[in-house]
Amino acid sequence: ARALHAQLARQRQHGELDARDYANACNELLKRLFVHGLGIDAARRVSDQRWLAMLDAMLGEPAFTRGPGQPLGEARFTPAPTIDAAALEALMTRLLATVSPRLRGRLAELPT
Repeated sequence: ARALHAQLARQRQHGELDARDYANACNELLKRLFVHGLGIDAARRVSDQRWLAMLDAMLGEPAFTRGPGQPLGEARFTPAPTIDAAALEALMTRLLATVSPRLRGRLAELPT
């Protein structure tokens, strides 16, 4: 997941992905990581604020519900979303640094 995110970040930095496409790709990456990589099936069913709250719980701070991670909820679907892609990239890097298979038990108990 970290390698895939690094590739997305490079594509964004080289102008191959705009901010919305980058946010969409990050969201897909996290869903795949949680559902398929870590086996947290509950992540498949959550969206918008519940999804952001799950990500907040993983990180241990409200950076998704009240910070640069908000575009991973419904915000990215508005006609002109405000997405700070550099801040989202830094947040994704921090989140991915905290995720590991040994945290699976904790992750499975995140709010849904």
